[in-house]
Amino acid sequence: MRLRKLIYKILNSQIIRRLRNFSRIKPAFFSFDYEKNYIASDLFIWRNDNGFETVFKASNIMQKYYNADSYLKFIFFSNNGEFLFEFNQEFEDKFINLKFDSKLFKKNSYGTFCAFNFPKKIIDFEVNITNRCYLGYKKNNSVSMAHGNLVSQMIKVDKQGNFDIKNLQPAVISNRYKSKYIIQKPFKSSYTNYLLFTNPTLRNIKITINSDKLEIFPRGCIIYKLSSFDENKPIEIKSDFFFSRPYVISEKGNFFDFHHG
Repeated sequence: MRLRKLIYKILNSQIIRRLRNFSRIKPAFFSFDYEKNYIASDLFIWRNDNGFETVFKASNIMQKYYNADSYLKFIFFSNNGEFLFEFNQEFEDKFINLKFDSKLFKKNSYGTFCAFNFPKKIIDFEVNITNRCYLGYKKNNSVSMAHGNLVSQMIKVDKQGNFDIKNLQPAVISNRYKSKYIIQKPFKSSYTNYLLFTNPTLRNIKITINSDKLEIFPRGCIIYKLSSFDENKPIEIKSDFFFSRPYVISEKGNFFDFHHG
């Protein structure tokens, strides 16, 4: 048993992980798998363009699992990955329900954001928190929601035991990795369909949808309108990022549906 633990520790050391990722032999896709203390978040997409409002729900999982008082720290970026602003939000009765509209951003646009469940005080025990939360959009008095798509950003603990925002980094590898993702949904041309992608890495990632080639900036996003497709064939996404699953929005009249691809 001790020998097995030693082998596991060696295989998952930083040097060996880098070699695995470089050689693409059983690469370690998620950075937080090998950290003792971290707080992680998805990279969500906010939008208030085309009549949409963003709605967001989260629970106080630090209070639930660690019995520690906490708050939610939001960090917002533009669609090009540029930092916009951040703010803290207190939990009310262990939950947070928010709406992000044009009053918050002072313009009609879209971009990305993170939500980190931070402790209110320095803690002296190990914490591993991934708050997937629920993201959704409101339009024409209708709301559609889905949970997080991919754990994307993380903050490690510093030497003083603080989770410093300066330590924000991708929770996934930035290595180029040829991948193909097929959306499990039959699209109808009678609907207006959009694919929503984020880039959790610190490099530009490339995505090809059928024959259209796209590029996404670090911590940025794109909202791609799907057109000229064969209803009898699945939508295929190729990328140099290991996980290219998008969110999907399908609209028709006053109806819209938001879900994972």
